[in-house]
Amino acid sequence: MNGNDRPIAFHHVSCVVADLDRSVAFYSGLLGLEVRSRTRCDMGQLRIAGTDIEWTGSGADWSTEPVDVVLLELGGIRIELAQPLDPESVVFDRLRPGGFHVALRVPDVRELRQKLETAGVRFVTPLLVFPEEGRRPWVWCRCEDPDGYEVELVEEMPVSYQLERMAERLREARAQRGLTLKEVAAQSSISAGHLSQVERGETVPSVPTLLAISSALGVSPDYFFRTN
Repeated sequence: MNGNDRPIAFHHVSCVVADLDRSVAFYSGLLGLEVRSRTRCDMGQLRIAGTDIEWTGSGADWSTEPVDVVLLELGGIRIELAQPLDPESVVFDRLRPGGFHVALRVPDVRELRQKLETAGVRFVTPLLVFPEEGRRPWVWCRCEDPDGYEVELVEEMPVSYQLERMAERLREARAQRGLTLKEVAAQSSISAGHLSQVERGETVPSVPTLLAISSALGVSPDYFFRTN
């Protein structure tokens, strides 16, 4: 493993809080951490990377209820604050004191996971996608070290993966509407050959082309890039 392939460690603390706005005011307003993003998601329905399959998780450490998540960062320290929308949730009661795990940002999470699994390392999650609002999604998973402590491997979703996902969702939308490739191409004022290349992830459509395709399929342009 050369220098460019090595994981980059960053301090990552995950906390479940009672009042997200109050906590953000403390960490950002008083301590000066930068607010990276604020996202509402269902941690119990994270999508497995590369599929449309949702992972329901296991055990009480995984919320099955919607939560608001704020990510803050300063000098390599990242704090993840999560507030369940139901304050009476079991997850809230169990995790309110907060938690800690080691997180490593890696260049290729799939390749490293395969290497670790071959070496007998136990993984406690599949590859999952976290849709960070306003930024590229993450692909991540967690494994255990020899003492049972969790190590999180994180990779910003590669652009190539996002293009593959766009092509996949385009094909799905067309199939769901019972339209042929030629019909959508005609409504989008592009050639069937060009649309076929877009659907196979072989070419990147221009913004006007993507707008025309989304109009022909009756979806908003961001539909092709959503992670859930």
